[in-house]
Amino acid sequence: KLGEGVATTYRPVWYASKGNGTCPGTCPHLPENGGGCYTRKFLVNRQQKASRERHDNLDRLLIKGAKLVRLHTSGDFFMPDGNGGHALDVHYLTEVIEWCRANPEVTVWTYTHDVRKLIKAGFSYTAGSFPDNLHIVASVETPIERTIAKSNGYRTAQVIESAQDKAQDATLCPYDLALSQGVKPKVTCANCTLCFNANHKKDI
Repeated sequence: KLGEGVATTYRPVWYASKGNGTCPGTCPHLPENGGGCYTRKFLVNRQQKASRERHDNLDRLLIKGAKLVRLHTSGDFFMPDGNGGHALDVHYLTEVIEWCRANPEVTVWTYTHDVRKLIKAGFSYTAGSFPDNLHIVASVETPIERTIAKSNGYRTAQVIESAQDKAQDATLCPYDLALSQGVKPKVTCANCTLCFNANHKKDI
């Protein structure tokens, strides 16, 4: 789906609160919550490597000449908070922000399943926390979550059951739209760019 020329990084999936991942335990896509997280289907070796390293070194992507980076093909921005919950990994997020500012020619995009943790820590687009080449999309499940994210300058993405469930001011991912029509999709993230195109203001 990503397309050629897109570099990727990985963080370990599953509950950050249990110390074995970087995802918020509230994510409905985790199997323990009845979901079907797509990361179970692939990248087992890379996830194990990420479990040891916590995150890939972004600098290695410069050696490959990457101009597009899909941050967190698996995982999220979180870590255990020591009290049975998850906390924002501020040190890691700050490293990502600084790397993006130092490499403005590289476009980086990712998704987070608990944007409220970022907002609470003072990281938002309305506060000017992120450089123009870093696109963090809030993955939301409810209208309230979507409102909170949008009021802080984040664009949102939501998994829906059918096109009729789409918010009026959102647009369908063309990859999934093609799938719903029974046509093998030719579009890739690399040539679509909706999720990280600064001129495209609609949610996905």
